[in-house]
Amino acid sequence: MIQIQFRSIPRQWTEIQMGHCIWGYGIPGTDCVSATAREDGFTPLNSVAMVYQWDAKMVKVRSKACNVSGQVEFVPSTFPKLLLVPQTHGKVNSELARTFVQAVLAEQVRHLHMSHFGFIQNRFPSEEFDAILSAFDSVESPTTLLRVTVDVDSRIQAEARDVLFPYLRNQRLAIQASPAWISSAGESRIT
Repeated sequence: MIQIQFRSIPRQWTEIQMGHCIWGYGIPGTDCVSATAREDGFTPLNSVAMVYQWDAKMVKVRSKACNVSGQVEFVPSTFPKLLLVPQTHGKVNSELARTFVQAVLAEQVRHLHMSHFGFIQNRFPSEEFDAILSAFDSVESPTTLLRVTVDVDSRIQAEARDVLFPYLRNQRLAIQASPAWISSAGESRIT
């Protein structure tokens, strides 16, 4: 069974006003970090790259290549492993979500940290979020993947919770979220 944890990421007033993701947060024991290949500016990818002290030039080059190819790709010589996902520009791509999960499984990742939803500008991509949860839901046992930690911008918890709620009774996924998330499911306010 895959354990999926949702981690609320509070954002500072300056980050929100400037539209820049400044602070990144690592997770001890993670062997793979996934990020959207958005390399320019203050992005979740760049903040996580700073936490793990990855070569910024290499990350930028690989991000551009990922977006050109339109395919998920592992970046060599990073620890934890970096899995880049091309930008979707708000378009739902269920096949890309399945390919993402298949790449994680093929690489025999044990603890995945998904940084994609840790800083949201404008609209929460609920359909993409659901496509990823659905792809994890379709994973058959056994698998080496034990835990997935999903960063969620604290400002969009209500929207993320609404997508998450149908998966709470799932037999293949062990979903963990703060009690405030689960107890207030269906409410429109952010907790």
